[in-house]
Amino acid sequence: MKSTLSRFSSKIVSTCALVTLLLISPHSLAANVMASVSSNSVTKNEVFQLKIVADERVSQDDIDLSVLEKDFFMGRPSFGTSINIINGNKNTRSEWNVSLAAQKLGTLTIPSFTIAGAKTQPINIQVKMDKNQPEASDFIELQTSLSRETLYPKESALLNFRLIIKADPRRLQNAHIIQPTVDGMSIELAGEPNQYQSVLDGVEVTIVDQQYRIEASNSGEYNVVGPAFTGTVIHGNDRTGTTQMINADTPAERFALSVLPIPDNYSGEWLPTNELVLEQQWLDEDGQLIDTPSTWNASNAQNSVSTLKTKVGNALTRIVTLKIEGLNPNQFPNLSVDYPTSFRVYDEKPQFSQDESGNTVMTLKQVLIPQTVADEQLSDISIHWWNSRQHQQQTAQVPGLKISVTEANNTNTSEVITPAAELPKTVSIVYDRGIWPYLTVLFAVLWVVSLGVIIRMKKQANQAEHRNDNVAVSDSSNLEALKQAIDTRDAIKSQFYLSRWLQEQGSLTEDESESIEHYSSKLGSAYAQINHQEISKEEYKTLFSLMKKIEKRQAKAVDTLTKL
Repeated sequence: MKSTLSRFSSKIVSTCALVTLLLISPHSLAANVMASVSSNSVTKNEVFQLKIVADERVSQDDIDLSVLEKDFFMGRPSFGTSINIINGNKNTRSEWNVSLAAQKLGTLTIPSFTIAGAKTQPINIQVKMDKNQPEASDFIELQTSLSRETLYPKESALLNFRLIIKADPRRLQNAHIIQPTVDGMSIELAGEPNQYQSVLDGVEVTIVDQQYRIEASNSGEYNVVGPAFTGTVIHGNDRTGTTQMINADTPAERFALSVLPIPDNYSGEWLPTNELVLEQQWLDEDGQLIDTPSTWNASNAQNSVSTLKTKVGNALTRIVTLKIEGLNPNQFPNLSVDYPTSFRVYDEKPQFSQDESGNTVMTLKQVLIPQTVADEQLSDISIHWWNSRQHQQQTAQVPGLKISVTEANNTNTSEVITPAAELPKTVSIVYDRGIWPYLTVLFAVLWVVSLGVIIRMKKQANQAEHRNDNVAVSDSSNLEALKQAIDTRDAIKSQFYLSRWLQEQGSLTEDESESIEHYSSKLGSAYAQINHQEISKEEYKTLFSLMKKIEKRQAKAVDTLTKL
């Protein structure tokens, strides 16, 4: 009986415990969470703090704060978890902190967040306007201008942009320059951005300058959207002691751009520009300027070409300068000139630079070396172009040159040695003293002659060596100059000194002539813009060895003639 009562009592206790657990609210098992703000009444753009706390260890990603971005500027959230043990009691705390600034006026609501099964209470924020709040223009200013409003195809215009930051750049957040756009035309940066400090109306500012080049391809009407700025400025209000996040977004300026069609009456390669200047200079073999007309003048066309007298092998340098406004280097025309076959022509790569106005300038250098005696006419250089300012076709031209080539002077001289005067003959009477005096004299004469021959041969060897050294030094002057020109990668001087060296040498063998001509051709194309051929160091060594060998042979020939 007692055992039965005991079992019945145990069941009653178990049932009561189960009922008690079922009656307990599930919310009592959830974490405790709380949301709070540093102020619930703020002005527009005023910064305040939002703090969310949970008494459990949770993950940073358990709540999504991006829902606040539609009404508030939001800084970078911070998150941390801490564990404290006091008198054996363990307390866990997870906390989010984020800076907010209201973007709208009126009542804004921070919504409820759910963390580990628990929800925070929504918070209402009252937002009013601060009449003394600064504007975006107090911190950011954009200045944009377009160099031209009308273009022709292949022409370009410059879009000049300046960003003026009137606050400490370190107070900018999420600052970004939105690049300009234009549909149907190409636009790219012209040079690198330039950032520097300056003073504007007595205030220190930071300035960023950028320049863009807009290139037209097809005729039509276009809309250019200049650069824009986005970002916020953290501003401390000294009057109220609060911090504000000012929206500094500044819209882009727009420009209308017209591209006119290519005129039907234009002939030749299409080359439009506001300004084109074609000039030239002639230099003699010493690099001195030759006084000749540099630009074309139709009124004195008969007198525009001068006559120059020169000699075979003397280098003549033609330097052509072409300046075109508004064109890139890859849009410049190819200046090809046909020269007489009696001239050897060496072209350097065109060099591009910019003048003070930002216009591209191309400089082309050509070296012409006459090979035969003749009277020749060097060609004019002319360029057809379209004057987009005056809307008419024009021609730029520089005159050629009449040149009279004569034989080069032979400056090689041979050393002339005057033979020693012949000693007078003497006659002596010798009395007959038998054979011994004759034998004695014979041996004495042989000894003297042998000694004289030895001394003479040694002296002649020293003289020959001395003469060879002198000849080598004299003849190798152009060779040394050639080596220096090659070391400095000066193709024109290399060809010039090689040509001068050839003039100083006598006759060459067929193999030597072919080898020298081979290296001369490779030197001509080593730095050329087209048909580029590099010369290896081994090839240079082979060339110098061959030239030295020829010089030594010529020196020996001169020495042989001297002995005769």
